[in-house]
Amino acid sequence: MPRLREAVTAYLDKRTWPYEVQGRFIVSPVAGDGESWVAYFELREDDEQLLVYSIVSEPVPPERRSAVSLFLTRVNHGLPIGNFELNLNNGEVRYKTSIDVEGVPLDEPLVDHLLLANIVTMGRYLRPLRSVMAGADPTASAEEADTPS
Repeated sequence: MPRLREAVTAYLDKRTWPYEVQGRFIVSPVAGDGESWVAYFELREDDEQLLVYSIVSEPVPPERRSAVSLFLTRVNHGLPIGNFELNLNNGEVRYKTSIDVEGVPLDEPLVDHLLLANIVTMGRYLRPLRSVMAGADPTASAEEADTPS
């Protein structure tokens, strides 16, 4: 078994977190605070890179893509780990964290930090993102999301 897959599945198995292996992806449901989405681990074994994507379940409607783009640009600025991405062609929104582990072991704490940084950030911004998708002002929503509670 390739080492990235082994590290990620061992991590998920230890936590009894459900997942499914789909080729070079490991897919896992995420739920919390009334929200849910899917996380994908992309295993780039040859390049020794591990990427985690949290993907919003519904696409951004075409007429809201400019507003969502502005929202995501505002919230991306200053994020310490990872970034939001918007596919302007199909409306998919995802949050990506990644690590290059060439020549170093991919241990449990690295997988943990990569995944938790991803899902905590998606959890923080998903509700305001969905409100912008539904018509809310992107600037006000970004400011509100970035204000500590």
